[in-house]
Amino acid sequence: MDRINQLNNLIDKAPDNPFPRYGLAMEYKNQGDHHEAVRIFQELVEHHPNYTAAYLHFGMSLQAVGKPEEAQEILELGIKVSGNSGELHAQEELQAALKELCEDTP
Repeated sequence: MDRINQLNNLIDKAPDNPFPRYGLAMEYKNQGDHHEAVRIFQELVEHHPNYTAAYLHFGMSLQAVGKPEEAQEILELGIKVSGNSGELHAQEELQAALKELCEDTP
């Protein structure tokens, strides 16, 4: 059984657990299927808005599919969420990604 099927099975068994959905989005991202990764990350942040690990990779996937404005919005939201939850390392990573995105976007 491939990894995507395994992760989908885990999501079916524990739909309220954000980690398998995050893993599925990351699997699609790592395979270069950023459109599918964006769809899964969107579901993840809708159902688990405080899952800060999702925001960085969600923003990166949005950028990869040519949506820099949406990527900026997601990174900014992630900065706010991680700041509110006291996850300073995640907040710093998101700020660095946002700075890089803004430098790369005309």
